[in-house]
Amino acid sequence: MTLIHMFCTCVILLLGFLADVKSTSVHNGATSFATKTTYNQRLVSSDVSLYWDKVLDGYDLLYTDGTFRHGTRFPSDEKVEKWRRHVLKISKNDINDTFADTLKLWDAHFPNQSSYMLHEVGKRELQRLAIIIFNMTKDGKYLGFDKKGSVRFMTSPKVRTKQSACSFINQLLCLHGNETGCLHLDEVPTFVESQDGKSSDMFECTGGIPVQNNPMLLRSFDYCPKYSEKVTHNGTADHEVKKFGYSEHAVEVTDHISGKFKQRLNWTEVTSLHQLCAFHFALHRYTAICDLFHPKHLQVMEFANDLKHYYKTGYGYEINYKLSCPLIQDIVGSLDNAATSNGSAGATFRFGHAETIIPLLCILGLYKESEHLTYNSFSVHGKRRLFRTGVFSPFAGNILFLLYRPTGAHNQTKFSIVVNEHVVKIPRANCHVCDYNDVRQQLFEELMLLDCASVCATKQKKDEL
Repeated sequence: MTLIHMFCTCVILLLGFLADVKSTSVHNGATSFATKTTYNQRLVSSDVSLYWDKVLDGYDLLYTDGTFRHGTRFPSDEKVEKWRRHVLKISKNDINDTFADTLKLWDAHFPNQSSYMLHEVGKRELQRLAIIIFNMTKDGKYLGFDKKGSVRFMTSPKVRTKQSACSFINQLLCLHGNETGCLHLDEVPTFVESQDGKSSDMFECTGGIPVQNNPMLLRSFDYCPKYSEKVTHNGTADHEVKKFGYSEHAVEVTDHISGKFKQRLNWTEVTSLHQLCAFHFALHRYTAICDLFHPKHLQVMEFANDLKHYYKTGYGYEINYKLSCPLIQDIVGSLDNAATSNGSAGATFRFGHAETIIPLLCILGLYKESEHLTYNSFSVHGKRRLFRTGVFSPFAGNILFLLYRPTGAHNQTKFSIVVNEHVVKIPRANCHVCDYNDVRQQLFEELMLLDCASVCATKQKKDEL
């Protein structure tokens, strides 16, 4: 690695460190912005004690399979316009001129043509993760970049996931000494669609690394009629979320915010302000809107967001996590192939969404409550719940499946699941460092028997028969 590569790496890690230690009244480590939490400000589950690099002492890494959420992004144009309408409405009767600076900075904070695009913060998140992976694989030795086809990259078709993948890939290339992959600190990662007539299937990041578009694995909810029927367009799917809006906790927050403006706001307007606060803090560490909320009220808002995801992508409906059937079978198939190899089997890296990460964790049985979350669960659990998306699905959240063997041994294959750099206890196998054959039999066998096609199949109407 050249001196300039080392310097850029140190700068990226330093920027990540500064983001980690920066503390405000908004984020004190006890609460989060759920899925709108940046990777550096993610929460760490209280039951996590084993850091990912500890499991590799004395072992050779055999195979790495990683699924990443895209990095921190800009909000959509529709969301920005909704926030502006609410802010302008509230500010008409705001004698304290609370939103004066916010409105002055609006265009700078949310520039044109940035809708859903990866933010600079997101680029750094993926670069930092690439550095961590590079170091974990002994300066890329176990990735096998020198072997054609030994490293697979996949994304969903969305630009933010492609930009995230290229940020990650370019940093790996740079660390490998390929200067075409080195991005300047303010450089936006770019990609080029394939020119071989299959542009919808493949694209390339700077440096010529091919990446596969794979929406069926990474955005399966877009292609599932049954999911649309049972969740997206089901009028009862968000009943618990709506009921929480009338709970004593939500009413307390609404009263608190309304009192600051001497006018009655509704729950929708309060949640809109909280979303604006979340993006302001994630992208710019700007806290003017967040300062409207009392710290204890931020926990209420976090729960409201987690409750939404519980029923939209989590354990609320079985189909939510069974949508991960093709993805988990692709992962286990790759693990099976790697487990029978004699040496390093390379790696697979996928880049998707919160709607990719959360169902995958749920189909594995991770972060599962003993009872379903409901609108009144906040009174029972508060922040002492397992299902907290700020823990397991922040921006750039990631799940690594690691296969490794004791140095010099070929008959012992160990396995661990790593979520955001922390080793988790594997359900059913009940261990952090497990024998792969045991996990294959106790957990994966049942998942490999799932009929993925039937998960999304809808019953034909009688007049269609």
